[in-house]
Amino acid sequence: MTTVPIKTNWASSQPPRIKAPTQEQLQRLIAALKQGRYAVSGEELRSHSVDWWPIAKKRAQIEELAQPGLVLWPKTTAEIIQIMRIAQEEQIPLTPYGGGSSVVGGAIPVPGGVVLDTREMAEELQLDKISQIVTVQTGLMGSDLEERLNARGYTLGHYPQSLFLSTVGGWVATRASGTFSSKYGNIEDLIKGLRIVLPGGELLAFDPVARASTGPDLKQLFLGSEGILGIVTEVDLAIQRLPAQRIFRGIGFDDLFVGMEAIRELTQSDLQPAAVRLYNPSEAERILSLVGEPKGQCLLILAWDGPQAVVEVQQQLSIELCRRYGGRDLGSRPGDAWYSSNRFDVRWLTEAINTPGMIADTIEMSMLWKDARNVYESVTEALGRTATDVLAHFSHVYSTGTSLYLIFTLKGDNDAEVEQQYFRAWADVMNAAIASGASISHHHGIGLMRARWMQQEHGDTLELLRNLKSMLDPTGMLNPGKLLPEK
Repeated sequence: MTTVPIKTNWASSQPPRIKAPTQEQLQRLIAALKQGRYAVSGEELRSHSVDWWPIAKKRAQIEELAQPGLVLWPKTTAEIIQIMRIAQEEQIPLTPYGGGSSVVGGAIPVPGGVVLDTREMAEELQLDKISQIVTVQTGLMGSDLEERLNARGYTLGHYPQSLFLSTVGGWVATRASGTFSSKYGNIEDLIKGLRIVLPGGELLAFDPVARASTGPDLKQLFLGSEGILGIVTEVDLAIQRLPAQRIFRGIGFDDLFVGMEAIRELTQSDLQPAAVRLYNPSEAERILSLVGEPKGQCLLILAWDGPQAVVEVQQQLSIELCRRYGGRDLGSRPGDAWYSSNRFDVRWLTEAINTPGMIADTIEMSMLWKDARNVYESVTEALGRTATDVLAHFSHVYSTGTSLYLIFTLKGDNDAEVEQQYFRAWADVMNAAIASGASISHHHGIGLMRARWMQQEHGDTLELLRNLKSMLDPTGMLNPGKLLPEK
């Protein structure tokens, strides 16, 4: 059985070329702060030793995880530039940290290293109402950004489940996706410009443009790079006016794959709702029970945003299409219940983590439509070897394919047994995903958990990323161990 151990010893968890920084080196970094603050002991170090990776949070209840030696909260780009220069000169491992919402260990620091927390950089810098672009610092929490925009009649339209836990920078680092991506796009569609500090302290500025034919879009190199190529400090985001109306509908299907064909036809027929979520019977049960509908059926939730006349026509045509595939119109109540019933609540996850002999987690992936059924059957069968019940839904639909989101709970006699099951389940699902034609992540990213499958995901093309990392960060000090597997 292959595991990904959560190591607590500096020497065993880091490559030989990376050494714990000395007190003198840490003092150099502290001196770089002119307006920001720092911590070298206490609760701040402990809280920055873990993110939302479920197995790390579980282990933190059993033993104290290895902590960083220093946490920095810079307030300006100039401070980050100086911090990066010193870290590169002194070969100090530096981990960017935003909301700490990574569920794959993307923000877990190296023991004794330094954490750069961006949350003091949370200002809205400019709102261009004519071009509908907002410029913000990347330490801004997603929910705060959306609240500010809504107050002035705008929306970003980016609503990940981690909206209240994640920062704008975290979205950039992982190529995040939100629930209403079918209408508003993913984060890579919304970013029109950005400013990034490279590992050597150089500042790159990509100004916003509508579109350009001036060579490769270089800013895209940094989206999804998980903080290993630089720290993005500001972004220019495309926004939209708040929709005049938002309506929901629930459609029941007896067969998951018939429902899947219906949403493929919806997407490929230009009837693209703002949100599309097709639940298997296990995950549909909770929503159906809220509205008094019988369990055992699959549930399709659709949402539309826009002018009233437009969304009403879209809804009517979508319902007619679903009926041709045997779908039953359940009215607006299932969709309303899904949207209003603690959609951003993660207590189910924390309760499982806090229960001895139990853990819960999620795994998402993407695939072409032609592979969707095979991927679903392969990964749910693989996960079923350890999990007693697998909740799953298709969402984030495209004309070419979709994503699959799995939710599972593991139980054992003790936490050590559950940890073994956890890594076995992940390995089984990742191997099944690759074998059946899926990409190993749609929007959660790679972090520590998925890094060992990156070579299988990318093949020889992964060498391009390795070369870029070596060129920009020759000492390998920026977020070590994430995204790229050790050779």
